[in-house]
Amino acid sequence: MIIPDIGTKKLVEDGFLTPGLTIGPSSVDLTLSDSFSWPEPEKDKIVLGESVPHKQVKAEPLQVVLRWIQNLHKLIFVRRIYLIFGA
Repeated sequence: MIIPDIGTKKLVEDGFLTPGLTIGPSSVDLTLSDSFSWPEPEKDKIVLGESVPHKQVKAEPLQVVLRWIQNLHKLIFVRRIYLIFGA
């Protein structure tokens, strides 16, 4: 169960969550695949206010599993909020 951004906003407006709290993205990818990757910026070229060139880095299987577990933890937290407050 994933609460969309509007649901999270309603929980804040109703006083169930503190303003500024971020639980995580509303669309969590729990797919375990070999193509799981994320951008890795070239650190020596980062300039504030400019776009950063990046390359796709292939993740090791252990990194994929760890990322999946982290996202699962967020989902469980959101589910508990949903069950407690019946959003």
